[in-house]
Amino acid sequence: MNEKYIPLHTYPGAWMFTEESLPIAAEDLASIKPLDPAYSKTMWSRLVTP
Repeated sequence: MNEKYIPLHTYPGAWMFTEESLPIAAEDLASIKPLDPAYSKTMWSRLVTP
């Protein structure tokens, strides 16, 4: 996996994508790629809070 992303199963907020009351298709789950925390922080500081 690209170093900018982490596997979904290691993402602390992954529960929201596997919640039974809000089903997401398996093929869609495979497309969800959370950002690596360090890269996320960099993008936030560059794009959101310049």
